[in-house]
Amino acid sequence: MSRSELILVLTSMASLLQRGRIDELANIFATPLPFFADGQFALLRNDDSVRQALLHYHQALKLLDITRLRPVVVAIEDATDLRCLAVVALEHVREDCSVVSTCKARMILQRDATNGPIRLELVECLDLNFVSIAATSGRVFNQ
Repeated sequence: MSRSELILVLTSMASLLQRGRIDELANIFATPLPFFADGQFALLRNDDSVRQALLHYHQALKLLDITRLRPVVVAIEDATDLRCLAVVALEHVREDCSVVSTCKARMILQRDATNGPIRLELVECLDLNFVSIAATSGRVFNQ
């Protein structure tokens, strides 16, 4: 998976979340989805639990007046044609272009051998910003 493919997928995911297109976004997530943050582990077991977590995140963004999400690829730690382990920073931006916070996460993305769509297989938050934003409107853990 190339850096440009990764950026395209991440930009698409950010746009879908920002616009509240939760069902489309959830289709990019493989289930069960392991999610690690702040020493806690959640297993989003099915599409409904992924949708619920994404909906909570979207609602929190709206409550905090975040109008834009800007993904930045910090590092690609391991990549093949089908799989990528990347560190991504997601900037939470307000209408006045101020960056409210930046969430850094390690992600595994993969496409199947038939060159199908890229799916997100694992998320590990490397800082607490995502957890605090998601907690504003709901819980990720104990799904």
